[in-house]
Amino acid sequence: MGGAHSAERSRAVAAASSAGPRGSQVGQDLRSPQIRCYHCQGIFTTAVARQPQLHHVRCPYCSTINGVPSQNMPIPTLNATMANMGDLSPATMQRQEQLLRRLQAREITPLELLLLREFVEHLQHNRTGASARDIDNHTAAWVVDDVSKLPEELRSCCVCLEDINAGAKVRTLPCLHTFHSECAEEWLKKKKVCPLCQFSIDGQEDESVGAGAPNNVTAGLTG
Repeated sequence: MGGAHSAERSRAVAAASSAGPRGSQVGQDLRSPQIRCYHCQGIFTTAVARQPQLHHVRCPYCSTINGVPSQNMPIPTLNATMANMGDLSPATMQRQEQLLRRLQAREITPLELLLLREFVEHLQHNRTGASARDIDNHTAAWVVDDVSKLPEELRSCCVCLEDINAGAKVRTLPCLHTFHSECAEEWLKKKKVCPLCQFSIDGQEDESVGAGAPNNVTAGLTG
């Protein structure tokens, strides 16, 4: 019996010795980043493997994996975001299609989903230019038949610094500032605010910036 107990103790010591380095190695292979859940916006810290494909991150508040309901969610969201970005060159559209095909053809790891969702949010909230549809919806294009009816301050285009002549196609913004149609479109595709008063064409920025301009222009039009 004594020999049997001694053999068991020896095996236990050997097992503990072999488990120690492995446990230490596991600790070295883990890190504890802060993660934001994109479903409930909760912020939590969790131990994740340095090889992200081996680990799934579950939110402790709402139990959502990686803050998205499923692995397929960000791809159509990204597709819709790209489709609404306005007029794009054929080369840019081709690169976007190639990106989407590559994303859909491979299994995306959990932490890659977090990065992709962050990229989608960046696209949605950091667009400074207006699409062609936005320009048509928020501005008015018309042809000048009598320049004398325009207020004097609107008889030249501040974008190209050329005079606005009779027969010219112009575009009026919500702040009532008017420019050559082509000049306004080129400007708004880069930045969706009036070149003069910085009034946003969709009204999402501080409207007090250009509060005085519409009154002045209206007075000129009705005077």
